[in-house]
Amino acid sequence: MKIGRQIGFQQSQQSTGQEDSIVISFRLSVYKDVDRSFFEKCIRYAAQHMVQNLRVQVCTECKSVILPGLLLNSPCLRILRLNNGTCWSMELPKSLALPNLKILRLKNFVFSDSNYNGEIFVGCPNLETLVLNKCFIKPLDKLKVRLFNTP
Repeated sequence: MKIGRQIGFQQSQQSTGQEDSIVISFRLSVYKDVDRSFFEKCIRYAAQHMVQNLRVQVCTECKSVILPGLLLNSPCLRILRLNNGTCWSMELPKSLALPNLKILRLKNFVFSDSNYNGEIFVGCPNLETLVLNKCFIKPLDKLKVRLFNTP
């Protein structure tokens, strides 16, 4: 049996106050339609607390959820795992500015000329691992990945 909402996080033991605490790892799994504001509040919380490892799984039937800009421009994020329960549950961001991101795993996304231009990875100069799992590429013979972290 799947739980409708599952939120898990691990806070750093270094901080004493809740406002300045650092979240090392944050996992958000949404298996049912959820109010977009709930999703955004959870992700904003993680971003405001300088999350380093974020894992998001969304499975909605109606509207796509959008990752907030605060997260997509985080200097602290090192690992980002986005699992799209359905191809339309979460929108693929057009660009990222994640200077310390080392691992990016995308599952069940659609890469097409209408939503993707290769620029998403330019803002990740330290990206070491990119995993595309069950992603759809349209047209089938074309996927541009632009990285600027060559030695």
